Amino acid sequence: MLINVIQFCLSVIKQYELKTQTLLSYTSLTNFALYFAEQVKRRIDEWKIKDKEFICTRAYADVLAKITSNNCACVAVTGSSGSGKSAIVRHVSLLLYEENGFDIIIVSFPMELKNYYKPGRKTLFVLEDVCGKFTANKRQIDDWVAMTDVLKQVMADDHCKILLTCRLQVYKDEKFSELAAFKTCECNITSAELCLTINERKMLVNTYLNKQNIEVDIISRETDMFPLLCELYSKENEDVDIGKYFNTPYHFYKKELEALRINGKYKLCALCLCILFNNQLKESYFISPKTCKKNFPKIVQDACTYCGLRRDTSAIRLKDELETLDKTYISKHDGVYKVYHDKLFDFMAYYFGQMMMQCFIDHADSAFLRERFLWEKAIDTEEHLHVIENIVSLKGEFLQSFIDRMISDWSNGKVSDVFYNINMRSPSFRDEFLKVLKGIDEEQASQLSNMRDVFREDFASGNTPLIISCVDEYEDLLKWLLDHKANVNESRKDGSSALYMACQKNSCDVVKILLQNNADVNLCTEEGVSPLGVACNYHGNLQIIRELLKKNPEVNTCRFKENNMTPLFNACQQNFFSAVEELLKHGADPDICLHDGMSALLNACQNKYTDIVCLLVQNKANPNSEMRDGDTPLFAASRMGLRDITELLLENGADYNKCLYSGEAIAKSLKDTESLEDEKQAWFDDVKSYGSQTIAAYIENKSVDYAFSLFAGSSPLHVACFMGHIEICRMLIGKLSSVDTKKEDGTTPLFYACELGYLAIVRVLLENGANPKIQRDDLSSPLKIAEMNGHTDVLSLLIKYSRKNRNLNAIT
Repeated sequence: MLINVIQFCLSVIKQYELKTQTLLSYTSLTNFALYFAEQVKRRIDEWKIKDKEFICTRAYADVLAKITSNNCACVAVTGSSGSGKSAIVRHVSLLLYEENGFDIIIVSFPMELKNYYKPGRKTLFVLEDVCGKFTANKRQIDDWVAMTDVLKQVMADDHCKILLTCRLQVYKDEKFSELAAFKTCECNITSAELCLTINERKMLVNTYLNKQNIEVDIISRETDMFPLLCELYSKENEDVDIGKYFNTPYHFYKKELEALRINGKYKLCALCLCILFNNQLKESYFISPKTCKKNFPKIVQDACTYCGLRRDTSAIRLKDELETLDKTYISKHDGVYKVYHDKLFDFMAYYFGQMMMQCFIDHADSAFLRERFLWEKAIDTEEHLHVIENIVSLKGEFLQSFIDRMISDWSNGKVSDVFYNINMRSPSFRDEFLKVLKGIDEEQASQLSNMRDVFREDFASGNTPLIISCVDEYEDLLKWLLDHKANVNESRKDGSSALYMACQKNSCDVVKILLQNNADVNLCTEEGVSPLGVACNYHGNLQIIRELLKKNPEVNTCRFKENNMTPLFNACQQNFFSAVEELLKHGADPDICLHDGMSALLNACQNKYTDIVCLLVQNKANPNSEMRDGDTPLFAASRMGLRDITELLLENGADYNKCLYSGEAIAKSLKDTESLEDEKQAWFDDVKSYGSQTIAAYIENKSVDYAFSLFAGSSPLHVACFMGHIEICRMLIGKLSSVDTKKEDGTTPLFYACELGYLAIVRVLLENGANPKIQRDDLSSPLKIAEMNGHTDVLSLLIKYSRKNRNLNAIT
C-alpha cells in the first residue's frame, strides 16, 4: 500500500512539473493560442470516440438542416438533461468539421468568442450548457449580454456559425430573454415534433443494450432522458430489472444510495465528496491536502460523520472507493473525479443536500450553494413560480447558518457567488439578509461593501457588490452598500463601473441613485466606452441620457478604442432618434468618424434611417465625408436607390461628382490581401442586395472582381445607372453639367445602362446629352456593349440618337 502511495505521489509531481513547463512555454499570445488549439483538438478526439455509437434521429436532421441553412447563424439545441443535446451538437460539429471544412472553437467563457473570432474564417463556435447547467446563471447571462456586439458581428459573418446546447429551464427563464441572439433559432429535441420516435428508441436500445426483445411499454414510456437511461443501464449489472429501472430511475438510484448507507458507507462518503466539491474533486487532494484551497481534512471528517463513518477514516480509503465507482457512477478525467452525467449529479446533489444540509452549508462549494439551495419561503414567490427539479429546499432552521456562510464567502472575495445566489431574487430573502448585515460592525460593513471578486478567468473578474446590485436592480442592497462607504466608482477588471452597468441594464432609478452619490459619468471601460456610450448603444433611453447629460459628460472625447465610435455614432447606428437629437443639442460632433472613415451620416444612409439623416444634415454634418475607399453618403444612397435620402443630400451640398477611389488606391488603403477580398465581397453583396432584379440575376454569373471593378472609380451616376435606379439617375442628371462623366478607363454611365439593358435609363441619358458613340480605352462603345449583350431595343435607340446627332452635326 505504501509503495502505491509513493508511486502515486511521484506521478503527481511529474504531472505537476510537466504542466508547469507547458504553461511556461505558453507565455506569448501566439503560444497560448496554440495551447488553446491543442485543448480543443483533444476535446474533439474525445467526441469522436463517443460519436461511434451515435444514432441519427429526426432531431439531429433538423439541427443539421438549420445550422447549414443560410437563414440560421445561431442554433440553440434545447431539451432536458439526458435527452441527447450534447450528442447531437457534437455529431453535427464533427460533420461540419470533417466535410465542410469548419474550424471548431469550443467556447467556455464569453470572452473566448471575442478572442478567437477571426472575420472571414470558416468557424463553428460550440457552446455547451450555455448560461447554466441547473438554473439560469445570471452572471453568465450578464457576461454574454456584454458581448452582444461581438455576437452580432459573428452572426453577420457568413463564414461563421454558433451551435449551442441549453437546458429548457434555463432557456425559458425570463432572464435568458435578454440574449436575443441565442433565441433566433431553437431546436427543442423534446418537443412533439422532434422527440424520439419508437423506431429511434429501438435503435438506441439495440446500440447500447444489445437487446432485441424489449417490452413495448418500456420503449414507449414517456421520458425525456431515454438516451441517458440506455447509456446508464448499460453500465448496470445484468440482474437489474430493466422495467423498474426505466420506469422510476430516480427511485432506483435513491434505493441504491439508501443501500449504500447500510452496506457501502465508504462509497457513499466518496460520492458525497464529489457533490460537496461541485463535481470538481481533484485526485491530488487525497494525496496532498495542501493543494486544496479548502480545509480538505475537516471536510472529509465531517462528511464521514454524516455518512456514519469514523472521523479518522483515511482519505486514501475514500479515493480507492472512487476508483471502484469509475465508469459507473463516477468518471475520472485529467485527475478530476466527476459524477458520470449531469442528470445523475442533479439527483445526487438533491439527495445529499437534503440529507446533510448543515454539512453542505458549512463545506459545499460556494457556486453549488449559489444555484441549488433555495429558501423554502422563496420557492413560492413570484421570482420562483417555475418548478426547479431537484432544488434543495432550505429549511427555516438553517436560514441563519446559510446567510452566515454567504457573508463568510463574501469576506473571502466570492462576491459573485453571494450576489448572484438565486435566493437574492426574492425580496423576502434580501430582507432577512439585510437584517443580518445590520448586526455587523461599521468596519466590517465597510470592508464588505468594498470587497472585490476573486480572480476569475472571464472579463467580469473583479466584480463588486455594488456593480452586481446595480445589474440586478437590488435597490435595497444598493442603498445599504452606499450607506456603508462603497466606492461608487470602483470598476471591474474590464473597466465597467456600477454606473456603466446600470446604463447597460436600462435601470433609470439606479442611475439616478448612483449620480446622486457622485458616480463619474466619464469613467470608461478598458475599451473606451462611457456610460453615455453604452446607454446610446443598448437602449437609447432618453430619461437615462438626460440624467447623464445633466452631469456634463464628455460627449466627444469618450470613444470606443477599437473603432473610434462616439455616443452619437452609437445612437445613430441604433436609430435612436430622440437620443441623437438630445446629443446634438449638447454639442455632439456629427463629423467624428470611425478609424475607417465611416461617419454617422454615412452609417445612417446605409441603414436607411431617413429621419436621422435629416437631423444630421440640419446640424451641419459633412455630406461629403468619405471612407478609406472613397465611399460617401451620396454614393451609398445612389447605389441603394434611396430617393428621399439622395434628395436630402443633394439639397444640403453633397458633391455629385465625387467618385469612389480607384481599385489600386483602395487596395493600398487596406491592410492586407484578406481585407481586399472582404472589400470585394462586400461590393458584390451590395449588388445583390440593392440592385434591380435584372442586375441581381446578371451578377450571379460574374466574379467579385467584376463587381469591384464596376464600383471602383465610379461616380454616383455610374452606380445609379448600373443598379437600375432611374429616379436617382434623374435627380443626379438634374445637377450635372454633363452626363458623360468618365472613369479612368473612359467608361461613362451610359455604358452600364447599355450593358444591363435599362432602356428607360438609356433614354434619359440620351435625352440629356449622353454620347452614344463615345469610346472607352478598349475602343468599346455603348453601341457595341448593347449589341454584345443582346439588348436590341437599346441598340435601336442608340442608333436612332446616333443618326440624330449626325444630322445635327451636318446642319451645323
